[in-house]
Amino acid sequence: MFDESLVTIIFKLLNFAALLGLGFFIFKRYFQNDIIETIENTQLEEINLNTRISELGMRGSELSREIIDQEKLCDYLKDRTDQWNEAFKKDVEYRRQCQKVLDEHMAERTDKQINSILQERMRRAILPEALKQVHSQLVESFESKSQGKEFVQNILDYMKKSS
Repeated sequence: MFDESLVTIIFKLLNFAALLGLGFFIFKRYFQNDIIETIENTQLEEINLNTRISELGMRGSELSREIIDQEKLCDYLKDRTDQWNEAFKKDVEYRRQCQKVLDEHMAERTDKQINSILQERMRRAILPEALKQVHSQLVESFESKSQGKEFVQNILDYMKKSS
């Protein structure tokens, strides 16, 4: 009937099919869920990483805009401080000029006061002596009554002409 080698081959095929079925069953029962879960976790992790990459890209763009805005603000503030420094320098120079004018005015005023005081002192010192000399000269000039009368008459004539 059948040849033994044919029966051996059939049993070998049956054993092989049984082993494949058992391997498929063990794979499906113990490994398939873990592999599927690992694949799903990997896919979720990839999705999360892609989301994170896009978020970081947007954050990078935001940071770039913030950096540009900060640079603009720094330039603006630098310009403002330069303007303030220039205005301060002008104010300091203006104050120096005002102080110089004030100092010159005070020096001039002080000089005038000193000259006025010196003239007053000289007048006080010289006036009594000058009055003495004028008095003595007038006394000498008007010792005779005729000269005094003539002087008074000249004054009265001058006053009549002036009125």
